Amino acid sequence: GVVLLMLVPLAFGAGARKTVARFWLATAIVTLLWALGRYTPFFHVVYAVIPGTRFFRAPSTIIYVLTFAMCVLGALGLERVLARVFHPRFISRYLIGWITFASLIAMLAASGALTRIAQRLSHEVARAGGHDPKGFADFVGSNQSALALGSLRSLAVVCIVAALVWAFHNRKLGTPRFVTLLLIASGADLWSVAHSYWRFSQPAAALFASDPILRYLQVQTQPGRVVVYTRTADQRISADPYFGSRGLGEGGGFMTHAIRTVTGYHGNEIARYDQLSANGALVNPSFWKHENVRWMYTNFEIADSVLHKINGPTPNSAGSIGYLYDIPGDNPYAWVSASFGTRDDVAAAREVLREDYNPHVFVSVAPATEINGKPVHVAPALMSEPSTIKTTVSDFEPGRATVQLDAPAIEGSALVISENYYPGWRAVADGKPVPVMRAAYNLVGVPLPAGARTVTISFQDARYVTGRLVTLIALVMTAVLTMLGWRSRSAW
Repeated sequence: GVVLLMLVPLAFGAGARKTVARFWLATAIVTLLWALGRYTPFFHVVYAVIPGTRFFRAPSTIIYVLTFAMCVLGALGLERVLARVFHPRFISRYLIGWITFASLIAMLAASGALTRIAQRLSHEVARAGGHDPKGFADFVGSNQSALALGSLRSLAVVCIVAALVWAFHNRKLGTPRFVTLLLIASGADLWSVAHSYWRFSQPAAALFASDPILRYLQVQTQPGRVVVYTRTADQRISADPYFGSRGLGEGGGFMTHAIRTVTGYHGNEIARYDQLSANGALVNPSFWKHENVRWMYTNFEIADSVLHKINGPTPNSAGSIGYLYDIPGDNPYAWVSASFGTRDDVAAAREVLREDYNPHVFVSVAPATEINGKPVHVAPALMSEPSTIKTTVSDFEPGRATVQLDAPAIEGSALVISENYYPGWRAVADGKPVPVMRAAYNLVGVPLPAGARTVTISFQDARYVTGRLVTLIALVMTAVLTMLGWRSRSAW
């Protein structure tokens, strides 16, 4: 806000907390340059020096550190204003300078000069983004009236704050009244901008209200996923939390009801799953079997299909019409493969999506997989007969499941679980720890010891545990340093 910007420069000068002010000024400069990303040469230094930078997106998100630094500097500036440390001539010139600067910006905005500058800059931006430069310039020009009005608003705030500071410095306003009026001016300034971004919606109980289809999926005893499939936007609301804005199931509606899907959005998806589910795989029956897909949710009735309609047409909480279909075949959460061996990822990804692939015969595991220090051999040319062992799941919850086998496992076989593999999965077979390997390209695989009947898997990333410990230590250190600071200040 304008009020904060007017206070920040006042944090510096004779009698200021120089060390604190310089630290936060340096923080503000570094984070501003960082937030600008590739648009300044500075970020190339950050990219080359700071470990892990290449793994993160959107450098602009560091802007919150910049805003915090500015708030601290503004607080230091206000502290000096309240102490009346400034010479009357300086404070008068400082306030006149701000009024002059704000008046100049308002004149440039009202005359259209700022808009013309922005339109010239937009030409290259439009070309770089593949847009029509003329249309982009027209789009920038449409904001002229809002820009002019906003500049006048800022000028008014500058004049109000200048009057308050001048009156306080000349002892025409007491401290309580000055601070109260300054807070009101700052709040009004921020509200005048921020209220345009406020969006109010119904409570979650209404946005994600249950319906017969959701209730049916929630009472299923064996885990399974839902695939969302639409052909047109008919009978579908654009902001539907179940179909998603594009009709691909990007919304979080199913997740809200603890129903697993194969679509949706996550900021850090596992790359192998993204690659496997691309190029039309979502409507491939082999993919459905691979990913434990047991139901299809769609917005139209599928006639003359092997799919069995369970429910529909049923309106959901957004007003879209939904249909639920049962996908035929056995697409379990876990299954036993009679044998396993290593294959390269390209061949493994191609294999699991083949129409004639039988996952009960053989499962490929990641290259260079080792079990108890011994390398797994390359897949043989001929496979064994398919395993006839059936599985049931109990104690299922996110990150944990217990799989029961209806017959003792045969040595050399593997249990494949339809969960994305990631370091952190652990497995126990009949109470004894067993290795976990990446199998079927992207899933969790467990080599079965002879006679095993029960396998429990669980997930806990060791790096999360380490990060949590570091955070707790940092919090304790912060609390200790804070108490020491209070104590030393009291003693002083």
